Amino acid sequence: MNAVTYLIIFVVVGIIFALIIKQAQRAEKNMDSNNFVIRQSKIIMWLGIVCIIFFGACLVLMSLFPNDTAVLWVYLVFIMFIIFGALLALFSIYWEIRVTGNEIRFSSIFSRGKTFTFADIHRVKLKNPTSPYQYIIIYSRTKRLLRVESTSIGYNILVDRLKQEQITFK
Repeated sequence: MNAVTYLIIFVVVGIIFALIIKQAQRAEKNMDSNNFVIRQSKIIMWLGIVCIIFFGACLVLMSLFPNDTAVLWVYLVFIMFIIFGALLALFSIYWEIRVTGNEIRFSSIFSRGKTFTFADIHRVKLKNPTSPYQYIIIYSRTKRLLRVESTSIGYNILVDRLKQEQITFK
């Protein structure tokens, strides 16, 4: 790949992240800091669906019009991207953190639900503080409780609430 391709990929990824963060900030304007839900952005779900459709269509076309260049590994790569797209869409739909008063409930399609309170949180590690794409990792003593990314709707409200509860940020 040449430099122009890398530049195009960099610009497209930057635009997608900017859209995700703007959507999250718009949704946070109407949230209450004592009762809110943190979710993945809808754009992530749509990226998964587009991935499924695009690579599924490519797989069907390659099956209908076979040629010598479409070897087995190309089929396997397309199938892996279809599975990745499906998991990305499901993850964005079922991943949520629900904050009600002092109780925090985390649920995901890949893990059992966790319930804890703000009193259980002893420290928060902030990663990439100067980047627009940040994330926090929440710990209880040495045990990692969860990770929340700045692309999630409700991220800024959670960070403000953690600071309000005077939890140590590192």
